[in-house]
Amino acid sequence: YINCNIDEPFSIWSHVESELIVKEKNWFKTFEKVNVEENLSFIIALKLRNEELIPLHLMKVSDPKSSEYGKHYSEDKLEELFSPLEEDFNVVYDWVNEYNPIEIKSTSLNTFIKVTMKVKDVQKMFINSDFRVFKHENGRRVIRNINLVKIPTEIESRIDTFFNIFELPYIKPDSYFSEEYKLQKFKEYLIQNDMEDPGFTFYATAGDSAINVVVFGDDVRGNIDQVEISLSQLNGATINVTKDFTEEQASALFNSLANFVNTTIQVRAHNRTSNTWGDYYNYLSEIQPNPWFTPESMKKLYYIPMNEYGTATNNSQAVVEFDFQFYSPDDLSQFTQLMGLPDLNVTVYGKNNPHIPGGESTLDIEWISFSNIDTTFWYSDGFLTDWIVEITNTTNPPLVNSISYGSPEFLNLPKTTTRLNNEFAMLGLRGVSIISTSGDIGSSDGTRVCKKDVPDFPSSSPYTTSLGATNFARNSNTPLCVQPGHYSVNDIPIYCDGQSEVPCSAETGAGFTTGGGFSNRFPIPEYQLSFVQDYLNNAPLPPSGFFNASGRGFNDVAAAGSNILIIQNGKLGDTGGTSASGPIFAAIAGLLNDVRLNNGKSPLGFLNPFLYQTAAEYPDAYNTVSGGNNRCKELSSNGLAVCCDDGFSAVPNYWNPLVGLGTPNYSVLKTAVQNLV
Repeated sequence: YINCNIDEPFSIWSHVESELIVKEKNWFKTFEKVNVEENLSFIIALKLRNEELIPLHLMKVSDPKSSEYGKHYSEDKLEELFSPLEEDFNVVYDWVNEYNPIEIKSTSLNTFIKVTMKVKDVQKMFINSDFRVFKHENGRRVIRNINLVKIPTEIESRIDTFFNIFELPYIKPDSYFSEEYKLQKFKEYLIQNDMEDPGFTFYATAGDSAINVVVFGDDVRGNIDQVEISLSQLNGATINVTKDFTEEQASALFNSLANFVNTTIQVRAHNRTSNTWGDYYNYLSEIQPNPWFTPESMKKLYYIPMNEYGTATNNSQAVVEFDFQFYSPDDLSQFTQLMGLPDLNVTVYGKNNPHIPGGESTLDIEWISFSNIDTTFWYSDGFLTDWIVEITNTTNPPLVNSISYGSPEFLNLPKTTTRLNNEFAMLGLRGVSIISTSGDIGSSDGTRVCKKDVPDFPSSSPYTTSLGATNFARNSNTPLCVQPGHYSVNDIPIYCDGQSEVPCSAETGAGFTTGGGFSNRFPIPEYQLSFVQDYLNNAPLPPSGFFNASGRGFNDVAAAGSNILIIQNGKLGDTGGTSASGPIFAAIAGLLNDVRLNNGKSPLGFLNPFLYQTAAEYPDAYNTVSGGNNRCKELSSNGLAVCCDDGFSAVPNYWNPLVGLGTPNYSVLKTAVQNLV
């Protein structure tokens, strides 16, 4: 029993976010007075025993060359090795109980204590605390402490950290692929360049060597009777089409365009009153008309048999969602029918509102479906810390978990990333795979930072499998493919071979730039050391001060992330990002698990040692993806890619941060799995 009076020894808990980090996360401190009667929920992470031994145990069961490979640990064994000391748990539990908790629960291994209590009681628990109301630019509201606080030294020595007290969640920005985002950028472009509103907005969708341009009218005077749409391509071709502007809308479909050749779009309007044409307005990006990406084309590209589906009854996978990202079972059913896939068996963990399906969650659930493995739609009300508490408290967690969410590594408190790393590793010990995506905003990870590489977490964790994104390019009669080595980005040549891929980049018209880089917190793990060193020794690199050359390199692998078809709210649309490559690779990992499970073996678990060893032993296990770099972020309101001076290059024949080892050749990976013990 702890009697916490002012005379006993206290420690200063200094892990509080700075105002800079709060701003970078797009939160702001309000003037709203905190209601002390309001409930506040938080989590205490107790210290683990033998923490330093977790990586050693993980490699024993994850290294294919180990005699212990695949012999994953039970919850009982994890408890025996790593759970907090019983005394530590009891002391911390009793401390919390002194402050009138409304609810207090421990997780299965006593690693976490979940607490709900009134704000006024939390204030007493954390001496010198100052709780404030924060709001995100999207309207979300939370209560967090902003002060250095005192806690009893006897308590501090028994805990790792607190979740949801000192740290603000990172909320993913709006999709760069949404129509609303594109139209918003057009309006911003007009304002920033002091240009007159032409009375219309427009956006373009490109795919299968065609571009569809849609023009919307918002001219209250109704003076527009015609619009002229002009397309210009790098090869010199220009196409002009005039369309009647009926019911304040016009569209034009341009066919037979050279695939993968950048295209710029201009639109101008005719004024019926003055009988004059206005100025041309540029579309806010260059366009590359790539093929639409469907499950069928994906299977062909990655050598997956068309009827290859999961059949093991003990196989499972999950998509992990946050921030009101829900899915519609009707949309999913339409998608699987349209794509010729079997119906997917889905179980919801947490909650789901099918009436407001989100773009992220829709993409995730629809594209993991091609494996037809029983899937959990896992919705967590918090963020990564809340999800990790939930899944580690689950007796039979999904074997593969796809997470399309992350945040700049430096925006997470060090104690948080360290504890999450340990939890990821212990999930690997249980045979669970975690797939993370590296973001869509280049090596800067969407921050205001340009002079330094900004790694993304959890992709920078050595215990997740990180995904980059690629463009799909057919080997057709295009300048890009007809003249091998002639086209390059920043002096890195692009080569086409059969059906080829290049890394996604805003600089070359993808609309976004795949993440990838080097961790500033975690060293290079042994399983990738030789691959990363080969890259550092042979690739053109940014200045030495730009990145941590001794840090964990990510991405590990890549998959398609551009022109991905989905059905949302009953409508067929396109989207993209590393958010697509994550569930695609997760489904492939699920199929590889199926091979082992159907032969009475354990799942693959922590994937990375297997992936890198397979690259060394099976040269054709991954498709080479090269060309360009990830120095750019996204598209600005003037239609140009926002780019930093430096980024990382995707060079052929080496692991690289954009796409890792490359994209998967399933048939070879399946052979490698079959040859495992």
